[in-house]
Amino acid sequence: KAILKGVVVVVLILLVLVQVLNQRTVARSFESFLEKSKEYNDSEGELKRLVEELRHENKALKMSQSSPAKPIKNKKDNVTTDQPSIAEIMQRTGTDKYSTHHYDRSYSRWLAPFRSKKDVKFLEIGADSGKSMALWVDYFDTPELVLGLAYGKDAAGVDNKVDSQGFARQNQDKLKIMWGDQSKEETMDALCGNGPFDIIVDDGSHVPSHVIFSMVHLLPCLVPGGLYIIEDVETSYWDKGPSLFGYDFPGVGIGASPRYSAIEKLKQLIDVINRNEICRDDLSVLPGDENICEVSFSSNLIKFQKCTDQEMAVRKYSCLQWKTGVVHQDKVDEWMRNARETNSDFNIYAPEEPRNVSIFYNIFITQNNSQQALHIVEEQLDFRRTSTLANSTLYYTHIGNLTPKMPDCRPCKRLGAYKEGAENLTLQALYHHCLAHPSELVVYIHNKGSYTRTDSNDRLRRTLTKAVFSSQCVMMPHGSGCDTCSARFTPFPLAASPGNMFVAECSYVNTLMAPNDFGKSKEKLMREVMARNENDTAFQETHRWYWQVQRPSWVGTKRFAMEQWVQSHPSVQPCDVIPGNLWGGHYKGAPSDLSW
Repeated sequence: KAILKGVVVVVLILLVLVQVLNQRTVARSFESFLEKSKEYNDSEGELKRLVEELRHENKALKMSQSSPAKPIKNKKDNVTTDQPSIAEIMQRTGTDKYSTHHYDRSYSRWLAPFRSKKDVKFLEIGADSGKSMALWVDYFDTPELVLGLAYGKDAAGVDNKVDSQGFARQNQDKLKIMWGDQSKEETMDALCGNGPFDIIVDDGSHVPSHVIFSMVHLLPCLVPGGLYIIEDVETSYWDKGPSLFGYDFPGVGIGASPRYSAIEKLKQLIDVINRNEICRDDLSVLPGDENICEVSFSSNLIKFQKCTDQEMAVRKYSCLQWKTGVVHQDKVDEWMRNARETNSDFNIYAPEEPRNVSIFYNIFITQNNSQQALHIVEEQLDFRRTSTLANSTLYYTHIGNLTPKMPDCRPCKRLGAYKEGAENLTLQALYHHCLAHPSELVVYIHNKGSYTRTDSNDRLRRTLTKAVFSSQCVMMPHGSGCDTCSARFTPFPLAASPGNMFVAECSYVNTLMAPNDFGKSKEKLMREVMARNENDTAFQETHRWYWQVQRPSWVGTKRFAMEQWVQSHPSVQPCDVIPGNLWGGHYKGAPSDLSW
């Protein structure tokens, strides 16, 4: 029994020991499990952190790929660096073009093609603070000139203000500051003397009348393809705004009359650049707007782009025949008249009512040239149909042994038909018309090339006809300083409009001799000069034209007297509308197309 009890005790002790050992193993296993779980959680957190880092890096990579910095070549150091954006330069200079207006969004697109262009000429109206001048000096790579117009008490020391920016020294010598008032013509002339400019920015007074006045005067000083940008057009929306530079803003506000609002006035140019589509090559509301090819409206900005030479060359003012029936020209006339009436408040002339203009047409037709002559007549009448003179009365004279039926040219009136004669027949009628209507304008044309068909005659005739029917000639205002207008005036070898087509003030025509009397007097004068100096060798050598008296085209006798007639008065003030060298018997300067 004693042995059995001992065995039982030993077994019990062993069982207790086994249980204790099992509990310790489980505990250790559990502790190990907890430790491993903790390690796993730590790893999972690390993994998540790594994933997040990768995501951020990938996002940054995509952003850098979508807007990479533009590499430029530093010529001095011959290294490649990152070119700062216009927004970054605006921020550094502190100009309100960024902080207030955020113009960088538009300027980054508009100005990019000019940034690396060599010898850019840039003009900004409104340079008083110097901050924007620092911007432009630093933005362009190799400018020839950065010109600023300053005005007011802050104008002094603009150069020093720019220099104080401290980072735009590489082009500092290209900076020039002028002082002046943008509402004064003399200021505009002085600015143009530094052009022509690639870019002009108006950040000046923001007075609507000043905005339009400056644009009209500076557009001719912009290179083909150049930009004209107007900032802060918000002032046209002010119903009751503050005074700027001592100027108030009466009559402005949304939907205000174009008479007072620069925004509303400039909206009219949308129709002007679509003149081809409404069959009116003379459609114009502001001087020089025929040279504008693009208008862009952005937030508080308006950009105009001047036509390039190539754009002007391919810009044929032609109207598809089917459009003539769907575009009512009387409505176009009324629109243009109303648009021009609003110019007067911008100190830009536009007649409140169109001038009364009469057309005089000398037509030479014979049995030998009838088909060619009538083709020319049709061509010239087409120029009239698409001009502002489509409804002006046309008086015509037939000369030749054939009197065909005239093409439709209503309203037209025949002056007479003659088997023989010259231009003096029609010019004599024009002269008497002016005596009776001294306030009118008169247009004179003839079917040049009907007798002799050559390419040069065709080219010259189209040039001359387009010129006299152009808005520049037929809208000559009173007091403009022009007595006559034609394609080109020449003083040599005699004062004339080569090809003899012109527009003239009747008040000036009334100072001339009658055409018939002029021709006779001119020949008498030439004979007297020859007789008086026929034995004066010194005179003959000094006045070489003496020997050219036998050439009527040089001295304006016989039929050539009529070419000189309208320009024959000593007080004549001639104006012309095309460049070139159309003078004397030379027509080589006539443009090869009608893109001018």
